[in-house]
Amino acid sequence: MGSCASAPGKANRVNPNVADPVTTAEALGRLSAADQRLVRELVWKLLTLQGYLNPGLPPPTQVDAGAFVWEWAAALVPQKSPATIRVYRFYVTKALSNSPAPTAALLDAFVAARAAGGASPATIATTIFALKSFFGYLSERGVLSANPAEHLKPPAIPQRERAIPRPEHIARLLAAPAATPRDQALILLFADCGLRADEALTLHPGDVDLERLQVTVIGKRNKQRTVPMSPATRAALKSHLSTIPPSPWVFPGRDPGDHLDESSLDCRFRYLSRRAGIAPISPHQLRHHYASALLNDGANLKIVSQLLGHKNTGVTANIYWHILGAEERRRTHRKHNPLREVLGASNSLAIQGRFDLGDL
Repeated sequence: MGSCASAPGKANRVNPNVADPVTTAEALGRLSAADQRLVRELVWKLLTLQGYLNPGLPPPTQVDAGAFVWEWAAALVPQKSPATIRVYRFYVTKALSNSPAPTAALLDAFVAARAAGGASPATIATTIFALKSFFGYLSERGVLSANPAEHLKPPAIPQRERAIPRPEHIARLLAAPAATPRDQALILLFADCGLRADEALTLHPGDVDLERLQVTVIGKRNKQRTVPMSPATRAALKSHLSTIPPSPWVFPGRDPGDHLDESSLDCRFRYLSRRAGIAPISPHQLRHHYASALLNDGANLKIVSQLLGHKNTGVTANIYWHILGAEERRRTHRKHNPLREVLGASNSLAIQGRFDLGDL
């Protein structure tokens, strides 16, 4: 038998699918991040067993996490809105700016520094959600052996009432001297249909059904929903669509091939508010007007939640607790009138004429 053939298990065996043998460093570079982590940990364990390393030293975790930010952000697209993804990416990038491979202690220090710098509980909570999502993604992929953000707990966020614009201010915004048909169509889509900014801006002409008075949008978690519109909104959309050049978007930007962006939308709304002589009204505040108007008028919470595109009614109740709570308190007071017995007893007293008793 010839001695030149490489037997299985021999040290000089190479992968027949690889054209040219490579160095060890080159071979390691071709491994996935998860496999590179396994190699580092195996080497660490071997050196520790041979007595070359202190057994108390932690295993190596030097992975450039920043290289995975865009990949992770792309994986969030079916679950989160573009605005949420941008915010998450911003906080994660900020956390990685000091260390590309932060430990649990470094993440603790990062969150503590943001809190000490005056960040609100809501901002801290969002930062923690972003970190847990990113490092959870890396650990699920095997890039990291553990999630260094797993222990972080978001602070309690005090419930606050949403800033809801007054109806007369919305009317003034619609009638602002500089308001164009596009502006009016956007204002009414937010106030009459409760759309999010990115949902309105990414509408295609085929999503708007003027005959059936409805608009179909793709919301968070890539969920589709259809929302009714009023005749006034239809008229505004019809007027706007008659003024734009051919475009795949209902609200094209300067380039008809691309849609209007959110930063331009926000600037436009601030400008219109100034021209109308009112405090700034944002598109999201008009969405709050939509929800609060429905709930104040006694609309079913489940239906309102579906129209808003919320994950469940709990999300809607948590946002509009002040409206739901107020209505519930009024109903409870009417049903269990604390003055019923007092005013009933007044029939036998000489004080009845002193008060406007009204209906019990």
